[in-house]
Amino acid sequence: LYDDAVGGLASVRDRLDRSRRELDRLDRDVDAEALRGARVIGLTTTAVAKRRELLAVVEPEVVVVEEAAEVLEAHVLAALGRHTRQLVLIGDHEQLRPGTAVFRLATRYNLDVSLFERLVKNGVQSTMLETQRRMKPKISRFVKEIYPNLRDHPSTRERPAIRGLQKDVFFLSHQNAEDQGSASKQNPAEAKLVTAFCRYLVRGPPRYGQDKITVLATYVAQVGSLRRKLQSDGLGDVRVASVDNFQGEENDIILLSLVRNDGRPDGANHKKATIGFLATSNRVCVALTRARNGLFIFGNAGLLSARCLLYTSDAADDT
Repeated sequence: LYDDAVGGLASVRDRLDRSRRELDRLDRDVDAEALRGARVIGLTTTAVAKRRELLAVVEPEVVVVEEAAEVLEAHVLAALGRHTRQLVLIGDHEQLRPGTAVFRLATRYNLDVSLFERLVKNGVQSTMLETQRRMKPKISRFVKEIYPNLRDHPSTRERPAIRGLQKDVFFLSHQNAEDQGSASKQNPAEAKLVTAFCRYLVRGPPRYGQDKITVLATYVAQVGSLRRKLQSDGLGDVRVASVDNFQGEENDIILLSLVRNDGRPDGANHKKATIGFLATSNRVCVALTRARNGLFIFGNAGLLSARCLLYTSDAADDT
């Protein structure tokens, strides 16, 4: 009886597996029939990998990858098949690279270099948009070193000045040291400065709506600190985000908290201090290109000038 029961159970299992595979095939055929009538099929790279069999049935000949500079090369390759005739990559390799689950894979094996970036840097012909319509010229000039051919559309010169301030761009340099007690850096004193300035913009003479202001921080711990301080001050509708999570977005006014600070004044010896990934040009590029009308940065200018290769003294003197 025992052997008969086991044999019967195995037979039922096999029939169930066949029925499931047949059901999956029928579902795939139904989806494929619907997709054949679509001119554009939108999928995430994860969904492409999961639905490769479906795409093989539909046979799309053109693959367009948006934000291609943020997509791992393996993910792009997963979207290609024997049916692919044209691959279109759209992105900006000067901004954030794709993330890897293991940081060592990026530092040792360059796994964070996208197919897009690799092709551009190896001389494959590409087309670059060179006219920007987001930022005032006094903001866009900070990334002219990254984008030497960047031009400002005439409309950017007509953007309004920030009310209640003499300048639309400035760097508030301070010597309040960062908190060394956590893995993700934070600077509570700097968070207080940012909150006080945000309070002035919203409740003072400028009277800006909270939706017109975004506070960016370079570290996740600082995001939490800023969010708590703003909420306790009645400014909870001001969006707070990390620089990495704000790529592709923009706002009228950006308050940027750099966090890293060894507490030493300008002119001091900062050789032993570090600024972490603030020295990464991709992250600097994103941080400096989110503002439309006003950009206000909080940090230690002396430390940055000593440690960051992207620092330009002429731009700092002007602001």
